[in-house]
Amino acid sequence: MFQLWQHQSQFRATSQILCVTTSKLSVTSTVPPPSYIIVALTDGTIHCLFRESLKQVSTTNINNAYRNEDSTMAKHQKLSVKLSRMDISWLGNVLVCTDTHGQLYLYRLTPISEHGKFFSRHFFFRGPITVPYACTLLEYCLVTGLDWWDLLVSIRSSMLEAIVEKFTESFNRQNGASKQFYNVQFLCIKTSLYRIAANGQSRVADLTSLLMLYSIATAFKTLLRPSDMSNHDKGPAESLAAVLNDPVTDVDKVLLHLEAKEFTVEPSTLQSLQQLIQWIADLTLNLLARLPEQRTTSNKNSGYTLTRDYQALSTLRELLVIIRIWGLLCQSCLPVFVGSVENFDVLPLLFRLLSRLIQTSESDESLLDECCSLPNQVSIPQMNFCNTTVQVLSPALFTQSLPMQLYYGVEPDFLEYVPDKIHAENGYQPELMVDSFRHVFLGKHPLLIKQCSRCGSKAQVTSSSRRTAAIVAWDHRWSRSCRCSGHWRIRNFNRSHTT
Repeated sequence: MFQLWQHQSQFRATSQILCVTTSKLSVTSTVPPPSYIIVALTDGTIHCLFRESLKQVSTTNINNAYRNEDSTMAKHQKLSVKLSRMDISWLGNVLVCTDTHGQLYLYRLTPISEHGKFFSRHFFFRGPITVPYACTLLEYCLVTGLDWWDLLVSIRSSMLEAIVEKFTESFNRQNGASKQFYNVQFLCIKTSLYRIAANGQSRVADLTSLLMLYSIATAFKTLLRPSDMSNHDKGPAESLAAVLNDPVTDVDKVLLHLEAKEFTVEPSTLQSLQQLIQWIADLTLNLLARLPEQRTTSNKNSGYTLTRDYQALSTLRELLVIIRIWGLLCQSCLPVFVGSVENFDVLPLLFRLLSRLIQTSESDESLLDECCSLPNQVSIPQMNFCNTTVQVLSPALFTQSLPMQLYYGVEPDFLEYVPDKIHAENGYQPELMVDSFRHVFLGKHPLLIKQCSRCGSKAQVTSSSRRTAAIVAWDHRWSRSCRCSGHWRIRNFNRSHTT
């Protein structure tokens, strides 16, 4: 059987063609899948065509970006540039171009419907991406690991809540093994959606804490070793979870049902984990101290709240038990509390309150009263959940008029977003920069740090050579990218320069 080429359609260009690119992905079931062809010409024009019919959807000229009211035609001719390269993102939501002057252009692309019809004739402006379409792309990113940044800059702020709800509902319908495997990526995507919502910063704080909580729990549980595998059907972590299924509120009684050898770790390793142990204790303090305020708010179902996540609270209980055992082996690894009462043991109190929180489905007045009095017994350190960021992908994006003009190495003030601080009652906040992963103080004005280009998290550039294997493994978790999947950049605060 022979296949013959047949002439179907044509596009007549007015200038020489420089670059051609096309869509890479289609999430529709139409055959052939509807997609775009983008053509760049030597006169600076960019043409968007349907790939099947070569019908022109829209066109623009990059030289128009240099025009202003006072410019003359002679000046404009000197500023005329040509495109050198262009490409469409993998999800097909943005077009990126570079010119001969080394300048970068970014345009939004609207999706094509299943029947091959386009939603908007102006593909360079915000198009009406639907909630099902956005969720389908997010699910594709979830299983493939592709970046979803181009989708976030293309959706409307009014869609965010609906997208989060539908995306979460779809994820919860999956089986347990799939949810466990994709859980970290799911939390990263969900956090990024809330991060660009002006009213979503409290949920960003809870989801960011949840990511760190699961990471620390995994790191701690990998240090546990069964004393004799042949005599145990369960490992130490499974045995601990089984014991905590019973409604027990005394942490020391839990220790009676565990084998101490299975939780034995070298003292030097425990000492190196002290800052992570301190973070777990501080998180528990903050959650319990803010519980009365959260339980009395009128809008109880507004998104994700860490204090209503049974699995997260159970993980916290398990870690408190592990910390209690490790404190018996190496007292210097225990968290430090500043209490108003001398010789006040805080860990058993935290475990008891946390256990009661899990066991009570409704608001327990006595529990809320104890949480209200907690700041009077121990100081509540404030935790830096959200960071000030200067980036395109922030709530500030939705208040700007397009197009925006940015300069390399210059952070624009109009894209700076300062989230509201989340404070616990009577809490204290040191005016020092904190490593978002090692949870150590970096000083008020550190000379050199690395900072995430998306969420603004900060971390040490270099670590001490005298590190235990546990800390080396912990640092390697974040060496390639931030927990939000953002790239690292080096910041020199002394010279105010970034690379």
